[in-house]
Amino acid sequence: IVASFPIADMNRAYLAMQQIQAVMGSHSKKYMRSCHNDLHNKNIFFDADSGILSLLDLDYAGISDLFFDLATFANSLSLNSSETKQLLSSYFEYVTPTIRDEAHLAMMRLVVRYWYSMWFFSQVGSSTIEHNHLQSAKDDLQDFLCQIDTLAFKKWLQIITIDT
Repeated sequence: IVASFPIADMNRAYLAMQQIQAVMGSHSKKYMRSCHNDLHNKNIFFDADSGILSLLDLDYAGISDLFFDLATFANSLSLNSSETKQLLSSYFEYVTPTIRDEAHLAMMRLVVRYWYSMWFFSQVGSSTIEHNHLQSAKDDLQDFLCQIDTLAFKKWLQIITIDT
């Protein structure tokens, strides 16, 4: 099974994650909160009759950068740039998100993509869930690698490092 893992790509992604961690480290500390840490659309239940919103699957809940939850949610819904700005505006209750918040969320969306890729790799050969974990892992990894090769990624790195 391990022979089918794209080791060179995994190493490249790991190096990019080290770069992201170095840049995000002190900035993320400002946003440490109690978080769900797996806040995708299938872990949110809203009962329209009672108006109660419930979060499911709290296995990974703990203290984390709140942008990780926002990024997981945004990725699960494949939000575009405009929708991402609306998510930030709604969460922080301001009309226009700052460029720094947008960059923070964009970087965390990459972190989430990497995290899910590694999680899917960890499930290959051991999970009892009927799912092609290897393909999901490879897909998330390729998406991550494509995004770190963009000018937008370099811009987000620069924005985050300002006054960190």
